[in-house]
Amino acid sequence: MKKRILVVAVAAGLLASPPAAEASGGMKVVDALIVRPFCMVGSVVSTTLYLATLPITAPTGVSHEAASTLVTAPWRFTAYRYLGEWHEYRDGRDVRGWSDDERRRADAWAQRSASATP
Repeated sequence: MKKRILVVAVAAGLLASPPAAEASGGMKVVDALIVRPFCMVGSVVSTTLYLATLPITAPTGVSHEAASTLVTAPWRFTAYRYLGEWHEYRDGRDVRGWSDDERRRADAWAQRSASATP
């Protein structure tokens, strides 16, 4: 029964994803059968870690960054990219879900914060 569910899930993933120019069929199979299951486990673990550290990150004001790193990035890598593609996401944003403009603003804020601390 588990094998049947796995086969159906892999077939659905292969059919739902448009063909990528660079990804071969073998890379798609490796991604679907090996990489994504491990990524899903890692995503669950990192989300649990985020929830465990939330009482510390929320009062200090870094919960958004922690959520972006520990929740958004692992889940996007697991489910929001085409099969066999490692760096290209369906919406064109980076792994944390930020657009280029958001990334520039975050980098500028980090540089200002780093230069303001003694």
